[in-house]
Amino acid sequence: MVGGAAGGFVVRAFESMLKECGNRKYSALQSAIQTYLESGKDSNQQPKTGETTQVLSAASNQSSSSESESGPGKVEMQSDPSGGAEGELVLNPLRLAFETKNIKVVELALDCLHKLIEYNHLEGDPGLEGGKNSKLLTDILNMVCSCVDNSSPDSTTLQVLKVLLTSIASTKLRVHGEPLLGVIRVCCNISLNSKSPISQATSKAMLTQMLSIIFRQMETDVVSSNSVEPKEAHSEDGSNSMIEEASSSDRNGPRITSEDVLYVKQIHNTSLVSLQGIQNLVVGSDIKGLEAVLQKAVDLEDSGKVGSGIGSEGISVEQRDALLLFHTLCKMGVKDGKDELTNKTRILSLELLHGLLEDVGDSFTKNFQFIDSIRAHLSYALLRGSVSQSHILFQYATGIFSVLLLRFRESLKAEIGALFPVFVQRSLDGTDLNQKLSVLRMLEKVSKDPQMLVDLYVNYDCDLDAPNLFERMVSTLSKVAQGTENMDTKSSNVSQTGSLKTSSLQGLVNVLKSLVTWEKSHRESEKQNKENVSSEEVPPRELDESKNVEEDSPSNLAVMHAYVESMNFCGMKFDIAIRGFLKGFRLPREAQKIDRIMEKFAERYCTDNPGLFKNADTAYVLAYAILMLNYDAHNPKVSPKLSKSEFINMNVRNNAEESAPQELLEEIYDSVVKEEIKMKNDPTEVEERDDIINVLNLGLPRRSSSTDSNSEDKAIIKHIQSLINSQGEKKGSFYTSDRIELVCPMVEAVGWPLLAIFAVTMGDVDNQARISLCMEGFKDGIHITHVLGLDTIRYAFLTSLVRYNYLHAPKDMRGKNVEALRTLLDLCDTEIYALRDSWVAILECISRLEYTVSWPAMTATVMQGSNQISRDAILQSLRELSGKPTEQVFVNSVKLPSESVLEFFTALCNVSAEELKQTPPRTFSLQKVVEISYYNMARIHLVWARIWSVLANHFIVAGSHADEKVAMYAIDSVRQLGMKYLEHAELTNFTFQNDILRPFVILMQSSTSESIRRRILDSTVQMIKSKVGNIKSGWRSVFMIFSMAADDDLERIVESAFENVEQAILEHFNQVVGDCFMDCVNCLIGFANNKSSHSISLKAIVLIRICADRLAEGLVPDGSLKPLDIKAGETFHLTEQYLFPMLAGLSDLTSDQRSEVRNCALEVLFDLLNERGGKFSSSFWEYIFQRILFPIFDQVRHAGKDSFISSGDEWLRESSVHALQLLCNLFNTFYKDVCFMLSPLLSLLLDCAKKTDQSVVSISLGALVHLIEVGGHQFSDHDWDTLLKSIRYPPPPPPPPPHPPPRSLWYKLRIDSKNFPDAIPETDARDEVDSPALGSIRSKCITQLLLIGAIDGIQKKYWDKLNTQQKITMMEISFSVLEFASSYNSYTNLRLRMHQIPAERLPLNLLRQELSGTCVYLDILQKTTAEVNIHKEEAVKEDKLERVAEEKLVSFCERVLREASEFQSNMEETTSMDIHRVLELRSPIIVKVLRGMCKMNSQIFKNRLRDLYPSITKLVCCDQIEVRGALADLLTMQLSALLP
Repeated sequence: MVGGAAGGFVVRAFESMLKECGNRKYSALQSAIQTYLESGKDSNQQPKTGETTQVLSAASNQSSSSESESGPGKVEMQSDPSGGAEGELVLNPLRLAFETKNIKVVELALDCLHKLIEYNHLEGDPGLEGGKNSKLLTDILNMVCSCVDNSSPDSTTLQVLKVLLTSIASTKLRVHGEPLLGVIRVCCNISLNSKSPISQATSKAMLTQMLSIIFRQMETDVVSSNSVEPKEAHSEDGSNSMIEEASSSDRNGPRITSEDVLYVKQIHNTSLVSLQGIQNLVVGSDIKGLEAVLQKAVDLEDSGKVGSGIGSEGISVEQRDALLLFHTLCKMGVKDGKDELTNKTRILSLELLHGLLEDVGDSFTKNFQFIDSIRAHLSYALLRGSVSQSHILFQYATGIFSVLLLRFRESLKAEIGALFPVFVQRSLDGTDLNQKLSVLRMLEKVSKDPQMLVDLYVNYDCDLDAPNLFERMVSTLSKVAQGTENMDTKSSNVSQTGSLKTSSLQGLVNVLKSLVTWEKSHRESEKQNKENVSSEEVPPRELDESKNVEEDSPSNLAVMHAYVESMNFCGMKFDIAIRGFLKGFRLPREAQKIDRIMEKFAERYCTDNPGLFKNADTAYVLAYAILMLNYDAHNPKVSPKLSKSEFINMNVRNNAEESAPQELLEEIYDSVVKEEIKMKNDPTEVEERDDIINVLNLGLPRRSSSTDSNSEDKAIIKHIQSLINSQGEKKGSFYTSDRIELVCPMVEAVGWPLLAIFAVTMGDVDNQARISLCMEGFKDGIHITHVLGLDTIRYAFLTSLVRYNYLHAPKDMRGKNVEALRTLLDLCDTEIYALRDSWVAILECISRLEYTVSWPAMTATVMQGSNQISRDAILQSLRELSGKPTEQVFVNSVKLPSESVLEFFTALCNVSAEELKQTPPRTFSLQKVVEISYYNMARIHLVWARIWSVLANHFIVAGSHADEKVAMYAIDSVRQLGMKYLEHAELTNFTFQNDILRPFVILMQSSTSESIRRRILDSTVQMIKSKVGNIKSGWRSVFMIFSMAADDDLERIVESAFENVEQAILEHFNQVVGDCFMDCVNCLIGFANNKSSHSISLKAIVLIRICADRLAEGLVPDGSLKPLDIKAGETFHLTEQYLFPMLAGLSDLTSDQRSEVRNCALEVLFDLLNERGGKFSSSFWEYIFQRILFPIFDQVRHAGKDSFISSGDEWLRESSVHALQLLCNLFNTFYKDVCFMLSPLLSLLLDCAKKTDQSVVSISLGALVHLIEVGGHQFSDHDWDTLLKSIRYPPPPPPPPPHPPPRSLWYKLRIDSKNFPDAIPETDARDEVDSPALGSIRSKCITQLLLIGAIDGIQKKYWDKLNTQQKITMMEISFSVLEFASSYNSYTNLRLRMHQIPAERLPLNLLRQELSGTCVYLDILQKTTAEVNIHKEEAVKEDKLERVAEEKLVSFCERVLREASEFQSNMEETTSMDIHRVLELRSPIIVKVLRGMCKMNSQIFKNRLRDLYPSITKLVCCDQIEVRGALADLLTMQLSALLP
């Protein structure tokens, strides 16, 4: 009996049915109901558990009864109503109720049956042979299905649908086989034939649910079976038919190559006719042939002869049900007929298939065995749908095909390859607009899946035997978007055509977006994997250390400096030094900290290895170059590698002298490439090396790698093609790849068509939707081409976008052009790294934008001729864009890497230069230059130095602008940036501060404007006053600026500059004396030479003296002075090297025409030499004489006959006399140190003595006499030899003139009577005209007269210091001088000259010169012959000297007396007065000789009397009283001693 819960709703249902069949028409039904009700009463009266158990056993022969819930407040049914007698009691009334065809009765029965099924009171397997209660339940389901027809009311239909859905969804009642098909068939009939929309919609919805339930059960069954059975199913030949599994562990399957180029996703080893035929028809043009092949494949599947699919045996019931349903639906989709019902049937089937395939899980898509069993049916159905004329049918077929592309491409490779051209190319090339729209929407959808696109390209475009589906898709979409496809002009309209273009453009843009997404996801995945590996490898403690970077503080900086200074790099090669340096610690992850460490390293290395580099900047740049080379050479991801020449170019400086030697760079390159520089022993040293480059934001020198990139991409494609073709029989295998390089050809395939579309769209239409798509395409295209390194197409995208903004032609500007500009500015914010070589064009656009919105004349040209509303809207948009979006472009410059930011600055300077050329000049970009300079000043020194090299040149151009306002702005900008940079202290040996101020130096030198020069000077002064403590190398530029100010014509500028120089030296000497000490000295020398102010010149000389004193006193810090390149081969002490320029400057000042300055410089110069000369080396003394002292007299030394010292140049005479005296005093003071300079000194004096200028001769020989008098006592034998040798060989006198010389020659002789009292020649008071010959004679005469004085001084004061040879030399010199005068004064010459002059005048003569020479000569000879030798060892030498002197004395006296006696004899023969006058003139000479003979050694006189006597006796008759008197004295003194 039935009781409990089931009994409750069954009894109520049966009682209701009894009421509805009160008449005797349904007697059988009534009887069956009564029987059930009575059995229920009996059961309630005699409840026996044993009976229930017996009934339950009888009802179920194979399984025990199941307990189920019957609802709230109900008791369980004690037996199964679906079996045995009790089951018959329940089901029999229901069967009879269905047969009555009474709507109410049937509905009551359906409701009761629905509850029985829903509450799991019915259990069985209808449709399964041998299944539980199969026949009974099958009959019931068949009766339910028969309860409804086209005329059934909605209530009945809905009740039937509810029962059928419940039966399919029930876990106890499992419908299979034909009953299942029957259920589906009834639902389909209701959906197709019902006149009620409600019934149609409900049946369709329930069909969808049923199919979903059935296939989900199949998926569950497959998963459960896979969990027990092995994952690999084997085909008949034993090969794997499925390699790929859904798990992530082996998602990519076995690898074909070691390079991970390609992965196998699905391998088909079948030799199906379908597969082979489809592959032969992949082009999609032979529709009938393709249909025949697929029809044959369908027949094979129906017959169960599919080799690798699911046959009728060996499969689960659930799989068989799903397969049956799928085949049925596919057959419905290919049903023949053109009537409406057939069409609706096909539509319904495709709709259900579409929903089914979209709804199935991943396990179904990976169930390759099942898919192999349905591929033919599905493909055939899609093919029939693709050629259908029904728009709805084609639309559903297209939807199914999109699902295949997205979810089933791994299993249906050949089918997709065949159907793709049919759906896409054939439809888009056709004329049906509806089909085109459907296909385009499908492509829009599938193109959003990036992996699908990549797989499409790999499996078809890379397969030489497959169609290029990706390429064809792009090409076809491009044609549609450009409007070049076939179009039925009669049926088309503008809106439809526009929709087609928009949809196709959307598809192409989606393709590009998907490639961008795919590339980003893969890079993020690689990055994540790398981070995961790093986190696994690095111990937690070390990770913490890498993150704990302390903030900067003075103490930390001092510790770092102390650490670096503790290292010793002396004699160490640079690469070895930096290797050891980087091994000692881990570099921080902050650019500025790394930069300070590298700066300190460079400074320390240069300190330990002076002279190797010009300055520390060179070592600093080389250190960074090595870091980048190390990153490049040992990072496998970097390609191509940095070449040796590129590495050398990285270290090239603007000044060739500052560049590192090429040999050193080549050696370093080879060392680093051979052996990697490792940071600190760290498991993440590779990541650390790469991170440092990223932290520093450095970029390797950009190389033109587009060619290499293209070749690499082509190589990968060819490799994939060869892998696919090498598979042989496995031609149907599906491949996938994760190589980013694959995207390159795909981007090129879609990029160029997109550019063509953009050109058409931007040029022809103003459609907002399409314009938006174009802008999206521009953004994605520029991003992906930049990431992939496709520079050519990237540049094409950028230039096109720039061109479309129309700022160059504002009158033609429209809304689309504003959008192009907006997109360009957005790219400057989001894709700033991709803009690189396009910055000039972009910044020109920004400049034009500002010009357009801020200059009324330009604003008026925007959209000329258009309505005011449109113009206002455009102008408002432009004003908005000129605000924050434009400003953000410049703010984002801080994000750029080193190479790109340099391009940005260069481009902005170029744009600014063009703005300055306009009339009137614009300063918008110049202002932005200053702004971004502030933004980027935090960059490392290496990058900022390169930026400043660009900025400095531009500021120089701007500062030289004709418009003074522009120039002033440029100068103020340099000042502001300079002060900002000077906030940071500079290390020793660096020169960047000097580079910062270089524009001021150049502008100060080149500017002709007083206000500009004053502004530069004021700016410099302001920088000094505010940042004096931080200025180091900047002093060099500061002093150069002041030096130029010292040469200025305006006294105010000179005074202002000198005040600050004076203050800097007196108050900040320690800061000044660093690397710029010599610049300071040169600046002071410049002020000393200024002509505008005597007082400034004198103060400058005093400051030079102060600097020299401090230098000599050691107040200049050690290490702050560098060796100066004074002269090749010279090595001086540092103090001497730095003292020399000061002395040289003072030496130049000694020729200043201002007496105060000249005398002050001369005094300071010789004071310094006298005070500091005791510490000078011999080589330095020689340098001082040659370069400092001797040049003082160059003007005098090199004076010729045309450069006499005039009265106006009296200052030169005075200073020369003073200087020569000081020079001689200096020589004598440091005689022991400078004695080797005697010869050059004498050469100087004698060179001057040989000049024709009387003053020059007087000065020089006077100095010579002074030198001998003051310092002769210190002369050594060598010095005396040098002196005598210098004056021994004067140039030979010119021959006497043939005509009487002008008398003015002698009138002009002025000789210092104080020094040479006996050397005053005869002169006359009248002037005559000079001649060249007489000028030369005069010069020679004066020289010899002064030499006589010098010789006389030597023989009187230093005769005893001379050796024998030197004394003989003295005799020869004095005689040579005397011989010149005596030859000129010969009796013959005097008499000849007397004939040519009036009687009252004396002839020209050198009688006094001869007389002086005679006196000196006789003194020397007599002193020699009169000496008595005391030392015997000297007897031999003295005897020789006496003999020589005796011979010379006798010879000279005998010659003079003989000439006089012979002339006297002539007087007796003639009475000519000329002879008497000549004798009168010559008488002083004769007298001097006679008196000298009086003092002659008596022994010599006695021995030589025989030779002298004839001449003496002839003179007795001389008419000259003086001669006779002298002769008398001689006879008295000498002859009287000889008489007995």
